[in-house]
Formats: sequence, structure tokens, C-alpha cells
Amino acid sequence: MKTLHILPGTHSVDSIQKLVVPERLNKLFSAHFNKCVLVKRTDQQFTINLVYPRLNLNSEYCMHDDSVIYSELSVNNFPIYDESHVCPKITEDQIIPLTNTQQTTKVTVSIILEDIFQLAEWKSKQTQFTPIIINILRLFIFSTNSTILLRNLNLPLGIHSIIIHDTDYEAKIPCFLSSNCNVSIHKLISRTTYLQLVQNPERIIVGGLPSQVESVKKIIEAQKNYRQKWSTQSNIKLSKQILLIGASGSGKTTLVQNLAQATRSTIVILDGSEVMNASPGESEKFLRSKFQEAELLLEENESGVCILLIKQVECLARKQKSETPAHSLRCMSQLLNLLDSAKNVPGLLIIATTDKVFELDSALRRSGRLETELYFGIPSEKDRAAILSIYLEQLNLQDVPLISNKIAAITPGYLGVDIVLIVKTFHLRSASIQDSLSTKKVIDILTDIVSKHQASALKSGLGVVSTEPLPMSELGGLDSIKKTLKIYLEWPLLYPEKFQKLNIPPPKGILLYGPPGCAKTSLARALASSTKMTFFSVSAAELYSPFVGATEKSIVELFHRARIGAPSIVFIDEIDALVGKRGDKNEGVHERVLSTFLTEMDGVGTRLDSLPLKLTDDQVVSSPGVVIMAATNRPDKLDAAILRPGRLNKLIYVPPPDEASRLKILEAVTRKVPLSTDVNLALIANITELFSGADLINLVREAGLTALTADGMTVSELTQAHFLTALKNARPSLSADQIKFYTNFTFNR
Repeated sequence: MKTLHILPGTHSVDSIQKLVVPERLNKLFSAHFNKCVLVKRTDQQFTINLVYPRLNLNSEYCMHDDSVIYSELSVNNFPIYDESHVCPKITEDQIIPLTNTQQTTKVTVSIILEDIFQLAEWKSKQTQFTPIIINILRLFIFSTNSTILLRNLNLPLGIHSIIIHDTDYEAKIPCFLSSNCNVSIHKLISRTTYLQLVQNPERIIVGGLPSQVESVKKIIEAQKNYRQKWSTQSNIKLSKQILLIGASGSGKTTLVQNLAQATRSTIVILDGSEVMNASPGESEKFLRSKFQEAELLLEENESGVCILLIKQVECLARKQKSETPAHSLRCMSQLLNLLDSAKNVPGLLIIATTDKVFELDSALRRSGRLETELYFGIPSEKDRAAILSIYLEQLNLQDVPLISNKIAAITPGYLGVDIVLIVKTFHLRSASIQDSLSTKKVIDILTDIVSKHQASALKSGLGVVSTEPLPMSELGGLDSIKKTLKIYLEWPLLYPEKFQKLNIPPPKGILLYGPPGCAKTSLARALASSTKMTFFSVSAAELYSPFVGATEKSIVELFHRARIGAPSIVFIDEIDALVGKRGDKNEGVHERVLSTFLTEMDGVGTRLDSLPLKLTDDQVVSSPGVVIMAATNRPDKLDAAILRPGRLNKLIYVPPPDEASRLKILEAVTRKVPLSTDVNLALIANITELFSGADLINLVREAGLTALTADGMTVSELTQAHFLTALKNARPSLSADQIKFYTNFTFNR
């Protein structure tokens, strides 16, 4: 079967509707020469062409014009076609011959204008308009249910296309205008309205946002149902201006676009980041044109709703400061005036989005402007599973609910955009796999993708660490402490509903104190790894800054990121250096830092854009889904305010390992180390009193270096002699006085 590759054509009147093929292929195409054919684009879309031969055309190529498209699908009596579809080649079986062309004495058409601003002008020139359309139609051969695209004519008329609704003949019968043909214009509409008419209302494919979807949908439907009522009554009017607040990628724009399609509402999009223009007055002019466009679309659709979506509205109305440029002030003033005037336009719904709500000027959020605010928080595990289900179902996988729940459990802090990226990456990777994918294989691939794609809100920045797997089993000893941590850290985050049922406030934080090197940091990492929670680890040195206010800002940012990644653990090492007792030196600095830390723990002033999607009426707002885990070697240096109930109220003493614990630590550390049969770990544990866990890890490392030094690079295992030699040079980092200090502190608490 012969295949011809399509050459890029020149857009001119000469090439209209032509399918130009090499003349040397006369045997294949001679039956079609100078005749009308359908060229198949998709299963239900075809172009109508006349076949012409060309002598000097390569036998592997052809030229194809797609100005006239016939479609077997229609919505609201408008044929549906994909203008962006590109057909790179044509095979012999794609060419379908048609009957001889016929003259039609009547044609019913709709005219699609490129620009809504030209609609009023053309309506006022109706008598001149019809002859122009007749002259254009004489250039084409068409059929019922076809669309004529005028892009190749380069006419300065602002007409995008002509829709052929009806002729004297059925579909697929090509025809042209007779000399006395009657052309009637069914509709004269803008392209924006046309695209709305041909869209099929589909189910809303925004997962994890049920309350937001319902709220916006109710407002749109209310606008549509009571538009006439509002236009005649001027007393109490329902809200017509909404502010959607949430992180970038949380689904704000997607929700509005889906709802516009589902409710058959026209949408005009204004991107705030593209408005600012250096030329005086240009930004204000652009804003006015967008609002005017929305009003004109409303006039065109008398019973519908037009949504003006203002993306990144903070770019247009930032908080006023002394250094704010004059053109920014003018732009904000223009926006406020337009919002005020929009209240009097029935059916015009203003929806603005922002991910930086605290940068907005308060004038924008007052009553009568963007007065209805909806927050898009961080998806919960249930919400993430809903988002995953929507996109995984499109891949025709089995056990989608099971897969969605598994992946949702390991993606805390992931936004909708992150989940979509994970599914897209999976789709690309699975396309190269020939065999059918089992449910387990799908979960394994998705889990691997998740491990390589961190949540966009948590990439880089303060406190983010790589949570490489660290099983609790690798931490020798500390069995009672592990159990306590599980109760105080894991249960509140994994079973919050149980605490709510009993009306018990979950613990906010715990303090690990004890000698250095006794696995306080390792305990936190192991817990975060085993519970699949986001783990933030910082030390006082990372948070502290010599600049005024910088430390407080770092603390606020750390808590904000932790709430975004909830459920999460915030581990603060050497906390005594950050929030020491009041009354010590640098009192002013320490008091400000301590005050900020306590405020964040209590949740006072919590940023709403860092909260979960849903908060029940009785749910405490303070740091939801975040537990603080702090460690210190000097618990006596901490301020009493941070140790009171409701804050770091659970103090856990992490003692130096006893003999049994030292044996477990040695067994865990040497699990993957080749040992000789003469190695007696129990003996080593017995003679390493006052050795911390870190000391024991270092002992094994020194034994390995001793083996390499004494026996050379051919050594294959460690012997008892290597350990004993290493012990001669090893000294415990702990002392009896240190242990006595911690014992006394624990007793006095």
C-alpha cells in the first residue's frame, strides 16, 4: 500500500482544497484526478479535497490542504473537529471517492468570528455581510455538517470559519453554490462561544477537592438560575467574586476550567503575570479590554454565565509600600475600579487565584470585591487516593483503588500537580514494557517513581533531608523507648480520628535527652522511615542567624513547610542552643526566638494556606499533622515554658546502652560485616562499659581498619584479635559523672 508523506503547503488561494499527488503515480490515483474525495484524518473526521497531479513532485510526497473538514460528530448542531490535528502522511486506503459534485440552491451557515470585539460591528452591517459570505462560499466545495476554515485565504475580515449546517443534499455529498443560491445565516458568534457550544459537558475530573468543587459550582449555578432576578433587584445580591487561595499546583485553575465546561459557562483567562507593561497606560488598557471581552461574551450568551479567571492576582495588587512603582499603583487602582463595576453586570463571575495571599493588598479582599475566599490546602491521604484514581483509571489498569491507596500512603505533602507528574512518568515508563503489568509491578514502579520525585512544595529549603530507609530493627536496644515513641509520635499522626473520638488532644512534641552518641537522631530517622512520614531535620546552628529577625523567619518557614508536608516530624537537634532559659546572655534575641517558637507550636497565626483541605469545627488548628521531636544534651538549659504540658510535655531519657543493649547494637552494626567464627560479641559488649552507640559503631570501623592495616588488602573477615586491638586505642565518650547528672535530672522531674 502506497504511503505519501505530506509536504508543508503554502497558504494561498491556489492551494485551497487541493490534494496534489505525483503524476508518475497515475495508475494509483488516475481514477481520482479532478474529482472530489474524502481524506480520512481520524475515524470520524475527513477533509474534502480535489485531486490534482503534478509532474515535478517526488513520488514519496504529496501536498494536502485541510481547509474543509467534514465531521460525523456534532453537538448542538455544530460539527466537532480537531483543528490542531496534524496528519503527517496519507495512505491509499485513506482516500475515499465521492459522487459527482452537485449544485445546491440553499445553504444554512453559522459564522465564527475570531474576535468578540468584531461581533457588534458585523451585526450592524448584516446587509453587507451576507454577500461577502456568498462570495467566500463560491471558492469551496462542501457538504452538510462540514466546516470551512478561512486561514488560507488571509482575508482581513476577522472570520475564523464557516459552519455548513444544511444544504439540498445529505452529508458526504459534495456541492457548490448555484447562481441563485439562498444563503441564510443561522448564528453569528465568537470563537470563544463556539468552543463552549461544541464542548461535551463531562464529569468533573478534579479529585480531592469535593468541598471546593461544590462551593464554586453552587455559585455558578446560582448566577445562571437567577441572572434575570439579580439584574432587576438591587437590594441584596449574592457573591459574584471569589478568591481561590492555595499553593501552585493545588488545582485552582483546573477546577475552574472543568466547572466552566461542566456548566457550559464561557471563560476568559487573564494571567496577572503577563499584564505589567513598561509603557504608561498599556497595562490598564489590557485590563479594561479583558473585562470588556467578558461583558461582550455575556451579551452573546444572554442566559449563561461568563467566568473571568484572573490568575496570579497578587501580581496586579500587591501590598502598597513606599517603594511600590507608580505603574503598579495605577494597575491596582484600575483593577479595583473594574471589580467594583463588575458587580453591576448580571452573570459576570470573577474568580481570582493566588498562592501568595499575604502579599495581596487588603483593599482587594474587602466586602464587595473578592469577598468569598476558598482555601486549597494540602491533600490528605484520602484526597490523594481520589486524584490518583482519576488518572490511573485512564490507563486501564486493574485494582486501581488498591494501587491508589498504596501510593497515597507514601506521598504526604504531594499536591495534585505532583501526583499528575508521577502518573505521567509511570505512563512513559510502562510504555516501554512489553509484558502485561501485574498490580504488584505497577505499585513497585510507582513507588520507585515517588522515591525520585519529591513533593514540589518540599523541594530544597530548610529542614528537608533524604529519608533513606532506616528500619527500627537496625537500632539495637532501646526497646521501651521505641514503644514510647510509637505511642507519642506515630499514633497521633496515623490515627487522628481515634483521638478526636475520645476528645483527647494529641501530643504536640517530645524531648529526647541524654548523653551524646546514644541514638537520639537515629531514633527520629528510623521512626520517620518506618511510618512513611515527611521528616524535617534541623539543628540550632542552621536556624540561628546573626541578623535581626532572620532566625524567627526561619522558624516560621520550617513550621509552614512541615504543615505542608503533614503528617510530618520536625526534629530539632541541640534545641538548648535555640531556646535556652530566659535571663541568660543575649536575652533580647533569645526571648524573640523563644516567643516565635512557642507561637508556632501553639498554632497562633497559622497560615491558612498550609492547612489540610478540611478542618472540622472542633478540630484544633495548631500545627495539624505535625509533631515536634527535639533532642538535647543539656535539658537543664531549656526554658520552662517549652517543657510545660501542651508543648514538649513528654521527656524521654535516652540512657547509655547497658550490656544487653550494647550486644544488640554490635549485632545490628556487624550484620553485614564478615566476621570470623572466633568473634565473641558478648565479650566485647561486656568490656565496653560507658561506650555509647556511636562509640560502638566507631569501634567496628576501627576494627576494620586494623584488619586492613595488619593483614593487608586481601583480608576477608574480622577476627576477635582485630576488635581487641581496636579496643586498646578506643576510649569511651561517656563518664560516670555525666550519667549521674542525667539520672539526677530524670529523678527531679
